[in-house]
Order: sequence, then C-alpha cells, then structure tokens
Amino acid sequence: MKISEGDRGRIAMMRIGLMVSLAAGMLLSAPSAVATTYVVGRCQPRLKMFTTIQAAVLASSAGGTVWVCPGTYPEQVTISAPLTLVGFSSGDAGRAVIAVPPNGLQVNATSIQGGDPVAAQVLVTAGTPSVNITDMTVDGSGNNLSSPDFIAGIFYDVGTSGTVNKVTTRNQLGAGFGVGIWAQNSLASNYSVTIENSSVHDVNFIGIFVLSNQTPPTLTATVKGNRVVTYAYGIRDQAGGTVTGNFISAGFTGITLPNGSSASVTGNTLTDAQVGIDVGNGGNVVTSNVIWNSRYGIDLFANGATIQSNNVTKVSVGIKFGCFTGTVSGNTISDAGTGIDTVPSSFTLVNTFENVDTIRTGGC
Repeated sequence: MKISEGDRGRIAMMRIGLMVSLAAGMLLSAPSAVATTYVVGRCQPRLKMFTTIQAAVLASSAGGTVWVCPGTYPEQVTISAPLTLVGFSSGDAGRAVIAVPPNGLQVNATSIQGGDPVAAQVLVTAGTPSVNITDMTVDGSGNNLSSPDFIAGIFYDVGTSGTVNKVTTRNQLGAGFGVGIWAQNSLASNYSVTIENSSVHDVNFIGIFVLSNQTPPTLTATVKGNRVVTYAYGIRDQAGGTVTGNFISAGFTGITLPNGSSASVTGNTLTDAQVGIDVGNGGNVVTSNVIWNSRYGIDLFANGATIQSNNVTKVSVGIKFGCFTGTVSGNTISDAGTGIDTVPSSFTLVNTFENVDTIRTGGC
C-alpha cells in the first residue's frame, strides 16, 4: 500500500510522541532525591518516627525537615547538615522543649573571641549552611556548669547560615555566662543569619550575640522583631546587618555596638537599662529608636556615628558624647537631668529638648 506524505508526517509525529512518553515514564520511575520529613514523637504517625531529636537529625537527608511533637526532650542537639527543625502542635499541646539532659551540659564549641569554651544546647557545627529552626523552646534550667564557661541556647558556629524564627530561649544562666542565641564567623567569606520573632528571657549575660572578628565583619545578621529580657546585655552586635523592631529590657545595656560593628539600629524599643544603646564605631547608624527609663539613653565611644530621630525619655542623660562627635540631630530628649553631656564645643547640630534640667554640658 502506498503511504501518502501526510500519513508519513503523522506517523513520524506519533513516534516522537511515543519516545517522549517513554522518556517521561523512565524519569518518573527513577529513584528521586526528595528531601526527607521525619517526626520526633507520635503526633504524626504517618511519618517515620524517632524518640530523640538527635536521632532524627542524624537520619535526615540534606534539606530535610524534622518535626518535633509537643513534649520535653532532655538532650544536646548537634546539626551538621542543612535542614529545618520545627516544633509541631498537636491538639491542645503546642510546645516542644529542648531541655538539659540528666547528666548536664557538655562543652561542645569555642568562642572566636577569647577562645572560651561554650556548652551549646543546640549546635550548628562549623561550615553547615541553611539550618532553619522554628517554633522550638530551648530551656537551660538545671545545667551543671560550675565553672565560668559559656552556655548558649542556640549556637551557629563559623561558616554557617540560616534562620531562627519564633523560638524561645530561656534560663541560660547559673555559674556560666548565659547567652540565648549566638552566631559567629571568623572566616574571610561572608555568611548570613536571621534571628526574628523570638523570645529570649532569664539569661544572665547576653540575650542575642552576633560576632565577627574580621574587618569589615564577615557575618551579616538580621535581628528583628524579637523580645529580649536579660539581667545584663540585651543584644550585642559585633557584626554587620540590621537590628530592627526589637523590644529589649536589660540590666546593663540594651544594645551594644562594639568597635568593629557596622550594624544599623532602627526602630527598637529599649527600657530599664543602665544604658539604652552603646555606640562604639563611627560607621554605626542609630535612628528612630525609643529609649525609656535609663541612666544614659545613648553613649558614644567613637567619632562619626549617625544618631538621628531617636526619642529618649526619663533618663539621667539623654546622649552622652564622651567628647566624641558625629551626626547627632533630630533627636527628642525629654524628662531628663541632662540633655546632651560632655559635648565637643564644635558641635552645633539641632536636637529637641523637653522638660530637661540642663540642656548641654561641655568640658571637651
């Protein structure tokens, strides 16, 4: 039988379609590298279950997810692969707590500042990217640290990245120096972390600590929307990035920007500290913060910082220049003993003073 040219074309198209279908079938039947989802506890019986967080973390594939059912898990957790660790509500129960194990905490990390030993309850090991922790509570009650070591609720070591979101760290205290959430980087390459929407309280040293020992800093930290209550320091930012929209109550200093920090500090509320904000670098920008009921609202330790549009109320001293200067303008200082203190004679920028006993002191 003679085949027409039109029939030849249709047959060719059918062959192509068959080949595409066969190829698609082979792809669908091939083993997939889909990231795993595991559960700790019995709230999701359809998933593979583990009794400890550490066991689930070790079994998880890169990029996997570990759900943690409500309950208390007395263990130190080490994370050495990219994953998401998330607390999971079940019925009326909604909190998953990582607690101190029965034999106490063991030192498992080292600070890049001074080489001090650190006992981290949740440790993201050096060089591990993309670790995200959500909806978890880390409780340091009953830790056995008897020497002045550091205890950290969550610790991101050098060369790591990820996000801490909607987490509670609490009771990192005792004989050691307690830190709620700690991220550090000493490498030349830049890494980034985000710490947001979290609650840090009952910590005896630093609530949130972000640290780089490189110049310029090689850790970019976004610290936003957190609620921090500590006995000493609220947020210590010795890195780059932003500190935005946090509520902080601290015994000593609300936000500390040491020498080497390049962070911008905007839109935070600080209360009941000896010092609202310490500014130790000329590159810092401090704008639109509300500072209440402190001895010093803002304390300068370097020339060149930008301090603008802050509202400082009920303080002994609004802004302490310490004979340094910078772009200090548009701030409102009210209900204060002294508005601006130890101010260089060359300083002429305009600020607003309301119900202030002494507007300005010099001596520089």
